[in-house]
Order: sequence, then C-alpha cells, then structure tokens
Amino acid sequence: MNEQSQEESHISPEGIVVEKGPEHSKLSWMKGKVGWILGILVIAVIAALLVSGYLAVVWKQPSDHVAIVTPRACGNDVVTTYNDVSQYKQRDGKDDYTIDEQGLKRLAAQIKDKAGYQRDPTCQTILFMAAVDDKDYATAKATYKTLNDLHAEGKYADSNLGAGGPLSTYKVLLDEMSPSNKAGSKKGFAGGR
Repeated sequence: MNEQSQEESHISPEGIVVEKGPEHSKLSWMKGKVGWILGILVIAVIAALLVSGYLAVVWKQPSDHVAIVTPRACGNDVVTTYNDVSQYKQRDGKDDYTIDEQGLKRLAAQIKDKAGYQRDPTCQTILFMAAVDDKDYATAKATYKTLNDLHAEGKYADSNLGAGGPLSTYKVLLDEMSPSNKAGSKKGFAGGR
C-alpha cells in the first residue's frame, strides 16, 4: 500500500479494512472543536456561578460542620434602618419615648418589594416585629411560621438586628396577640439597642 492509501484507511479489530475519506477527517475535526467549545462553556458557567456566589467549593474535615451562607435580601442598610426606627427615643421634639411607627411601616413595605425577602430570616424577623407592632395577628402568625421553618434549616437573622432573641420570645408575643387570648397584648416589643 502506498502512503496515501494508508492515511485514508485502517484495519478494524475484526481485520476489516475501513476506508477513511475526506468527510471522515472533517467530521473528526468538527467533533474535536465542538468538544473544546463545550468544555470551555462548562468551565465558564462554573466560574460564573462561583463568582456570583451561587456555587461554593468547601474543603473540610469529616468532623467539621459547614455553615450555610445564603444571599440576603435585607442587608446592613435595612438592619441599620430597623434598629433606628425600633429604638425607643424622643421623636419630633416630644417628651415621650416611642418607636417610629410610620418608619417601621415604610420599612416593612420596602422589604416586601425586595426579591427573596420570603427566605431571608432578617427580613422575616423585621416583618414579624412590624406585624406585632400593628397588632396584625394573621401576618405575625405567618411570619412566625416562616421564621420557625428558617431556623429549622439553620438560617438565622443578622446578629446586628436589634430584635434578636429566641423564637420562644416571638411565640410569647404571638400568643399574647391571639384572638383566643381575650386580654390581647398590651405590650409592644423591645426593639432597637
């Protein structure tokens, strides 16, 4: 066989001579190129997920626990605003020490406009406290349930939030507001710092 015929054919494991034409060379070249492009695309997607925070790589020992960090809808700006409006202090030149109820209502409305607020324990804590302040039992009950579910998943409110405390405290506030509790809640909540 001459050199050209050896390049265009090969012998299969069964001993059959298989001819390779120019189409086979082009197809092999295209398959290789598509494979490289797909590989680069997969790497780019993984890199984008890592950079955006949707994917994390963690090295740990078998006995180590991994903390789950989730993106927050209610960041430091919301926490700072909440701490300010919920703090008992003199407002508008009055002698009484009060919270900023209108500011709290505005903040609750702003939170509900944020993407992902339903799964953010900080947002849900603020919404719970706003519902308690408004004596809105249905909303307080719904946000308490969400908070309870988030706590069960190991997700907790920002530690700088001035409404921190165990869920049992929130449960007491909720029970005091219950329509079945004839006296209702005479208490507000201790917010701020």
